[in-house]
Amino acid sequence: RISGDSVYLRLSAAASVSPSENTRRIDFTFDLAYFQLGGLRVPYPVPFRLLGKEAMGWLDTTYLSDRLRVSRGNKGTTFVLARPRVQ
Repeated sequence: RISGDSVYLRLSAAASVSPSENTRRIDFTFDLAYFQLGGLRVPYPVPFRLLGKEAMGWLDTTYLSDRLRVSRGNKGTTFVLARPRVQ
């Protein structure tokens, strides 16, 4: 905490999405990323265009409902995304 406020480290990224023959798969290439700590924004240390194929990946959706999506990435990471309940 700084001055009584909570400070969070956040990683934000943008990617280009390509169509895939597999309807459960999203192919992507990272375009931009940065870390944000409070009001300080720091770019990702390596430009993605220099990473070539390392900046590319895919996500397979393994479960999908109105409120929940579970996906697995090309490097084995599992993502669980939940929509907030509407009040």
